[in-house]
Amino acid sequence: MTKRKKVLHMAILKPIQETPELKGQYAAAFMKEIGKKPTQSAIQRNKRAQELLRRMKK
Repeated sequence: MTKRKKVLHMAILKPIQETPELKGQYAAAFMKEIGKKPTQSAIQRNKRAQELLRRMKK
């Protein structure tokens, strides 16, 4: 005979919310943000952070 495990905790699932549509000035601001390139200082900061994470994982 096999023993069945009792479920002690149940997860509460929330329904997935629909994403709002982009309209007007929100769409223009969104497209402007996507088109930006990162600055040189942002690239260097991200590289340092990535290197730090690599060292921490070892």
